[in-house]
Amino acid sequence: MYNKNSEKGFSLIELLVVIAIISVISIAVFSIFQRVLQDFNSEYKKLVSQIEFSSGIELLRADIANAGYGMAMDLGINPVEYKTSTKELILRSTLNITNKKTKGWILVDCRAGNFVVKLDSRTSKSNNQNLVFLDLNKNFVANGKYGSCPAGSNEILVGFPLDKNFVNCGGQNCYKITYRLSSSQNLNECSPNTRNLLRVVGNGNGEPVISCVKNFNVNVDTNKKTVVVSFDVQEGDKKDNRWQTVKLSVKPMNW
Repeated sequence: MYNKNSEKGFSLIELLVVIAIISVISIAVFSIFQRVLQDFNSEYKKLVSQIEFSSGIELLRADIANAGYGMAMDLGINPVEYKTSTKELILRSTLNITNKKTKGWILVDCRAGNFVVKLDSRTSKSNNQNLVFLDLNKNFVANGKYGSCPAGSNEILVGFPLDKNFVNCGGQNCYKITYRLSSSQNLNECSPNTRNLLRVVGNGNGEPVISCVKNFNVNVDTNKKTVVVSFDVQEGDKKDNRWQTVKLSVKPMNW
């Protein structure tokens, strides 16, 4: 006959021992999870920083490479300028590569006095757009608008599109792209003696493209038509005190 009194449950001490073992295991697992999470966050920050750094370098390279694009040959405008007193690299072009509305060009026949489009390679084909008109010898004709031939023009013209934040560059409209260091640094991961490298379009305040930068220098070789940019950028956190020296040598295609 079944005797229910023969059943035996866990004692209080046994339950406490089991709870203690489970607690120790849980703490160990949680500690491992925390370390894995910290390592992941650290690697993630490094990856994001590396992507931002690579993007900034390519943006700087592309801006230098396109200096002089759409600029008139007869106005004597300097497409590349470096101000040693303020350490500012100034690039002039009708192209702002971060704005797709400025990409491309348009070929217009104004010989009969009408605005006849022969070829339109603009990325953004707007019918209400500012244009800089050059003749086929790359001489300046006029700052104008899509749809209207410049007054007195009776030739085939090339129009370079502009969108916003452009300025007047010695007679023709263009984009003035300035690279300079920020006046201060408030990023916790950056050493106090570093700055952000800013990209300023026109008369704006600028956007940081590379962080934790020092020793920003530019050499403009007018004979070889080459721009050499060098600077040091911090690798990792400021406590690591590791630095990478970056040197770019770029020849503007339209200088």
